[in-house]
Amino acid sequence: MIKKRENWLRACFHYDLVPSEWEQIGKVMKIFTSRGIFALKQTKLDAKQEKMIRNIHQMAMHLMIDTVPLVPTKYGDLITSIDGIKYLLTPWVAESSSLSFEMKMEGLISQMSRLHVKTIRDGESYETNIELYKEELVKEYEFHEQFASKAEQHVYLSPFEQLYLQNFSSIMSSYENLFTYLESIKQENNQDDEHEKKMVIRQAICHNKPTFNHLITQRERQFLINFEHADYDIFTFELANILMQLNHSQIDMQTLVKGLTLYQSICPLNTKEKELLVMILQCQRRYYALVKKYEEASGSGRELHFTQQWIKEVLFYDCLTGACKVFQPKNEKEES
Repeated sequence: MIKKRENWLRACFHYDLVPSEWEQIGKVMKIFTSRGIFALKQTKLDAKQEKMIRNIHQMAMHLMIDTVPLVPTKYGDLITSIDGIKYLLTPWVAESSSLSFEMKMEGLISQMSRLHVKTIRDGESYETNIELYKEELVKEYEFHEQFASKAEQHVYLSPFEQLYLQNFSSIMSSYENLFTYLESIKQENNQDDEHEKKMVIRQAICHNKPTFNHLITQRERQFLINFEHADYDIFTFELANILMQLNHSQIDMQTLVKGLTLYQSICPLNTKEKELLVMILQCQRRYYALVKKYEEASGSGRELHFTQQWIKEVLFYDCLTGACKVFQPKNEKEES
């Protein structure tokens, strides 16, 4: 504990800060000084992540994206290191307004779409990105197989297990459809047709932790924070992740369509990217987290709670399906 305190003080010394008071909030130390209030974050970064952090800072300084710029040390460095741990300093920016869920969603989608559209890279190979994404899907797919296998061995199925097995085939089919589609776009990426090349899946800088916790609203301005995991990736994945993590109790089809339309107005997706987005949203991935929580939970109210949660997830997917029909490419709608 004393060692950690010493490291925080040593980091402050690099910035010529003399704390009069401090408060630790997770990995961030809120520091009160005569120069103002600052946020000093402790993190681990490799060389690639450090380079991205510096790129994001330059973009912020040129007003390309809305984020809180880093404060350089007295030696001019944006990142300081103590005993292998990296430290980043920014001015302390606190929430100054309470927004509705819809306004938060619009703010997050607006900020992410601006980040994506300003950093698009054309002509980059995306096979590695797809393979990494498929690895996550395979992990979930295998978990579902194992859970279903265990449930089928029970003499008496619980209400949740009955509900799960009734929907098991549909869940697995949605994964298999996405596997097939991802493999097809990998193949298209390797062909020589010029028209197809214009319709490739593009990459841009992705935040990779796009949550409301990393969006700060202060007066009339919004800031994205926590870019430690940012990297170039298929930005359609990130848009899908934003939509898939929304709270089912606060979302409806109209809100989803509004969010998709807002994104499209700032960072237009081509036909292939729209197809990919629809395929991802139609994959029933949210059940994975729900079933994992069910496995880990205990208590007399477990069955009722998770059965109710399942029904809410079904309603959420109904909203997603409706939004997909509105958003998917016209030729897709005509075929279906």
